[in-house]
Amino acid sequence: MRVNQRTSGLLAALAEWPADRISYQELLQCLGSRAHGLSILVFSLPCWFPMPPGVPTVFGFILLFLAVRLALGFEALWLPERIARRTMATATLRKVVLRALPLVRRVEKVAKPRWESFTGPRGRIAAAVVVAILAFVLFLPIPILGNMPPGIACTIIGLALAERDGLVLLVGFFASAVATVVSTVATFAVVSAVF
Repeated sequence: MRVNQRTSGLLAALAEWPADRISYQELLQCLGSRAHGLSILVFSLPCWFPMPPGVPTVFGFILLFLAVRLALGFEALWLPERIARRTMATATLRKVVLRALPLVRRVEKVAKPRWESFTGPRGRIAAAVVVAILAFVLFLPIPILGNMPPGIACTIIGLALAERDGLVLLVGFFASAVATVVSTVATFAVVSAVF
């Protein structure tokens, strides 16, 4: 697959996938040299929308796995075979991508390589830790808002890493804090209502 160097170009190319379904391994193989940031972005996008129970847990596990490998400094991306073989309907991927593209393109207008000390090795480790925390939040069965806040926060972090933009990464950290608070409050509200 030939893709534009900008993140929006890559996402638009993914939406043109020719087969009816795409495996998670095939998604990884399409991400190119900025795979860590783009993989976090791509696998967090579906969390923007309501999904059947159990599906957010799968994406949370993938994000957690990717975050651990990023923190440990692995260059190559890899998923356990059982996860890598899973597939997503191309129609679903296209729907998610087309709804996310306007936001990604708006961020791209201001995103550029800057404050690169924040996206260096230490910054990537910090980003990996935050994504891991958000992945655990995705494991929770939170109603109403669901997994949107952590999903959006992961997307911002992934875009920041892909574009090597330290300022956007800091915005992603702030969004992560807000997402964690919102999800925690929602969880306590549900537990209080039930018990």
